[in-house]
Amino acid sequence: MTTFEIASQSTAIFAANEDTTTTGGAAIPVDGCLELTFVCYGSASAAVTVSLLESDEEAGTYTEVAPEDVYGGFALASTDSTGKAGVFAYKGWKNFVKVAVDGTATALTVIALKSGCRHCPTDAA
Repeated sequence: MTTFEIASQSTAIFAANEDTTTTGGAAIPVDGCLELTFVCYGSASAAVTVSLLESDEEAGTYTEVAPEDVYGGFALASTDSTGKAGVFAYKGWKNFVKVAVDGTATALTVIALKSGCRHCPTDAA
């Protein structure tokens, strides 16, 4: 019988005061993990929507992820000036995902959490 270690990795992929509607944030490789979850926290004085873009290649063309390939969602309204938290997940089959933000948040942090990784990633020192 083979035993597999469940590994996880988290990466801060987006910081406040950027509008990345067209290009998205940093590319996140999806391969090797069973689940890609995004944890968000932010505040805004105008509407902000967080969505996902996907591609087969890191430097390829990114397209918006179909609604059926996303669990949940995250958006900020103009009334969210004291902060709001949320979680959503990607369940598509592309190799790379980017977070796109439509609007400029007062403060916004998005963290990507990979879980069920086949290999535990390590950072070079």
